[in-house]
Parts: sequence; C-alpha cells; structure tokens
Amino acid sequence: MSISILGFKTVTALPADADPALDNEGLPMDRTVTRAYTPFQHPSALDGLVGGHDPDPLTPHHLGSRWYQLGEGAGATFDMSSSRLTRYRDELLEFHDGRSGREPFHELIHVDGPDAMIGPEACKRLAADFKAHPWVSGEGQVHSEINEMIHDIAEHGGCLVFCG
Repeated sequence: MSISILGFKTVTALPADADPALDNEGLPMDRTVTRAYTPFQHPSALDGLVGGHDPDPLTPHHLGSRWYQLGEGAGATFDMSSSRLTRYRDELLEFHDGRSGREPFHELIHVDGPDAMIGPEACKRLAADFKAHPWVSGEGQVHSEINEMIHDIAEHGGCLVFCG
C-alpha cells in the first residue's frame, strides 16, 4: 500500500452545516475539502483544529466533526510504502530517550492508518521537536524535507495529511 504525505499551509474548518458535493465514492468533488480521518486514540493530533476533538459523525471511531478546507500546498508530496513509513516512524522513535515527559515527534510516530490529519498545534509541536533535534534532518532526505514542510506548516497554521 502506498501512502501520500501532503502538507498544507492553512486548514480552515467549514461551518458545521457545510454540505459539499460528493462523488460516487463519497469524497468531495472539490479535492481541497476533506474530513480529518484521525482515529479516536490520537486526539492531540487535532489540537488547534475547530471540531478536531469531536467525534466525526460520518466516520465512526474517528475525530473531526467538520469538513475542512485545505489551503496552499507546503513542500513536496511524499509517496511512501506503508513499510517505509513504518521505518520512518521507527527512526523518529529512536530520538526519545525515555527520560523526558513528552516523546518528541509523537504525532508523526503514533498517528497511524492510511488516512489521518495532523492539525495546526500538533504541527507547531513537531516544528519545535525538529528544532530541538536538528541532527534528525541529517538522517536522510525524507527527514530533511518533512522537517522543512513541518516548519512551513507551523508558520502558517496548516496541517499535515496522510492519504492511503
């Protein structure tokens, strides 16, 4: 399975009663509109997103009660196999020394599934993690480019989206 990782400089919650036109698969015709698709067990991933901690009435066991408008893209789109994404997460996990209270790169490591969103506040925490661990970028092209993408997203209040 291939998973795409996309960054967006902004993300805006549409009004609660928004009803975008959907295609025959139930996806919005406007591809800049999406649900959060983030599993219940990862509420911190949607910090700072209006409706982000509310259950999704359209997708059981997921958070994000609204439709969200994605803004301008940030960075490159990454297409990874699910096994490469698992290795990337394992590499990030190695940076946790077990002594500090908060695990660095928490949302990147633990938000799993083929589809999910990491919201504005979580992206700001990830940007701080990359600043606190500058050598991560030297671990490879994916680390470096995701670092740059996360900083761009954090600066503008956007989100990171996983699409499987």
